[in-house]
Amino acid sequence: MIQDKNTILARIIMGEATEEDCRFLKENCTPEEIAEILNANDLAERYKTYDRIDEEQAFQRIRSLLFKEKESKDLIRTTKYWTLYRRLLRVAAVILFMIFGAGYWWYHDYTKVTPPEIPQDVLAAIQTSRQTGKNEASVKTFAANIHSSSNNDTFSEEIIQLLLNKVDNDGAAGNEENNEALTNGDKPLELITTYHDKEFWRTLSDGTLVHINADSRIVYPEEFGRDSRDVILSGEAYFMVAKDKSRPFIVHTQQGDVKVYGTEFDINTRARDNSSKKRDCTSVVLVKGSVGVTPSEGKEYMLTPGQQIIIKDHSNSPYISKADLRPYVAWNTKKFDFEDYPLEGLMEIIYRWYHLDYVINDQSITNTLVSGSISRYDTIEPLLHAISKITGYEVQIKDNTIYINY
Repeated sequence: MIQDKNTILARIIMGEATEEDCRFLKENCTPEEIAEILNANDLAERYKTYDRIDEEQAFQRIRSLLFKEKESKDLIRTTKYWTLYRRLLRVAAVILFMIFGAGYWWYHDYTKVTPPEIPQDVLAAIQTSRQTGKNEASVKTFAANIHSSSNNDTFSEEIIQLLLNKVDNDGAAGNEENNEALTNGDKPLELITTYHDKEFWRTLSDGTLVHINADSRIVYPEEFGRDSRDVILSGEAYFMVAKDKSRPFIVHTQQGDVKVYGTEFDINTRARDNSSKKRDCTSVVLVKGSVGVTPSEGKEYMLTPGQQIIIKDHSNSPYISKADLRPYVAWNTKKFDFEDYPLEGLMEIIYRWYHLDYVINDQSITNTLVSGSISRYDTIEPLLHAISKITGYEVQIKDNTIYINY
């Protein structure tokens, strides 16, 4: 029946309808039904074949042949209503598509994990470290109850402190009460401990690459949760962090936290305090990207590339300064080329590479400028002999300490 009505309407539009056609539609169709048929997709497709027909003229012809004035007005009103309704539906569909498309793009970008791009010189350093036997560490797995009350994927404050105590005590277990949270949990964690003359490279579950220096310890989940990426550190490590906007990467230390916003940086919890010469500070040096450093008691400090922040025990006023990035990048890539470099700065590099402390007996020579090139995998003796020859100073090793005498 609908098909017959469609056919008759098409004949009316084309001016080919008979009186019988008009009588049939008058007897069997209301204005609303006519409007619905006129707005149907199949009839709309027929209109496309009649490219010379003006749509408004066609409606006028139907109204004049079939309906009285009131019915004609009803047809106009109903037809316009359906036309507007269909147009609004199309607009709404486009808007919804755009909203859902933008939402999907935002969510996909927000949760996207992008591993760091590892330069060739870093890959070469990793290979050399393995070939020379320097890439070695103790790796232990244990289960902990890390859950916080607000977020099951975030380390609780209690577990952070327990883990910090664990890494600061050379991985010692601690007392029985503390062990309960670190042995009867459901979250597998790994503890890496490097030896005094070794280093270790580790790729975490999100693709973050960590270069762990000698005599350092790091704890992290075997698999990061959905909401955060927490790492516990004692000692020194160089991080090349995978980008993930939905999960902050946080390095916890005894003196504060480092929150990563996509970056490459070095952390050392045994940095040297130039005033006391003691290694009781935490240093964060930003190479690329952005980090926020929050002391244990204090506000967050944002760093830009090329800056270093020093946090001292019991101090709420960290010291931020410009940093020479070359030693930190060189440690991560195995070679350091230097020209007119301060002697004390070079000794800091040697300390970081070989884990040997140093004493310069005459402070007047600390800024003596030296030039040269050293490889991190060379033995220490030839290097110290070269320093002695270049500077003319006496250089000796005793009890894991280098003494330089004028």
